[in-house]
Amino acid sequence: MTELEQMLMKKLELADEQNKQLTEQLALLTEQVQLLTQKLFGRSSEKSKTNTPVENQLSLFTDADLNIFNEAEVSQDKKASEISHLQEIKVKKRTVGQKEKLIKNLPIINVNCMLHEDECHCEWCNTELKIIGKEEVRQEIEFIPAHLKVRKIMRYAYECPTCKKDGADNIVKAVTPAPVIPRSLASASSVAWLMHQKFELSVPFYRQEKEWENYGIALSRATMANWVIKASNQWLKPIFDLLHQQLLYSRAIHVDETTMQVLKER
Repeated sequence: MTELEQMLMKKLELADEQNKQLTEQLALLTEQVQLLTQKLFGRSSEKSKTNTPVENQLSLFTDADLNIFNEAEVSQDKKASEISHLQEIKVKKRTVGQKEKLIKNLPIINVNCMLHEDECHCEWCNTELKIIGKEEVRQEIEFIPAHLKVRKIMRYAYECPTCKKDGADNIVKAVTPAPVIPRSLASASSVAWLMHQKFELSVPFYRQEKEWENYGIALSRATMANWVIKASNQWLKPIFDLLHQQLLYSRAIHVDETTMQVLKER
C-alpha cells in the first residue's frame, strides 16, 4: 500500500468517526426537542416516554391521589345550567366625604410642622424666612389610653369675721358631692367603667384586674365585685323599684313566656 493510499484510509476513518459522533449528537438533540415540544404544547393527560415508571420502582402517587389535580373534570356536572350572558359588574365608587363624616364629632388638635429656629434663614443670603402659608397634609385618629388620677375632695370652711369679733362663731362649710360608696376609693367613673366592661363587653373581673394593674393600681377582683354589688343596691335598685311600681300600675303586661332549657332541669 502506497503512502497516498494510507493517507486516504486515515481520512476515511476520521470521517466515519466524525459522522458517527454527529449522528449521535443529532439523535440527542432531536429527543430534547421532542421533550420540550411535548411539555410546551402537549396535553397534560398524555404520557411521554420519560414519564414511564422504571421497573421495580414504587409510584409516589396513586390514580386516586392524582385526581385531586383534576378536581374540576372529576366533579363536573354536565347537566348544570350554563351562564348565558355575563352580568354587568358594578364597581363601587369611593364615597366623597366618608372620612369627614366619621370624624365630624371628634375634637381636633392641630399638629403644626414648622422649621426649627436654626433653619429659618435663607441658605443663600442668610435672610430670616417668613411664613407665607400652610397646607393640610393628612388627618389621623389618635388613640389616648385610659389613665388614673386621684381626686381629692377638698371642702372649704368659711367664717364671718364680724361675728367672730362679737364672740360668736359662724362657720359655714361647702357642700360636697355624695360618695358612690362610703369609705371607699370608688368613684362614679370607675364603677361605671367596671359595669360597662363586665355587662356590656363581657369582660370578667380577673381580666379587668390585670387591666387595672397596668393602669397603676392593684385592684382585686373581690373589690370590684363589692363595688358593683354595693353601687347597684345603693344607686340602681331604687330605679328598679320605681320601674317595677310603674309596671304594676299597667292594666296589661306583655311578656315573652317562651320556655328555655337551663342547666339540667328535670
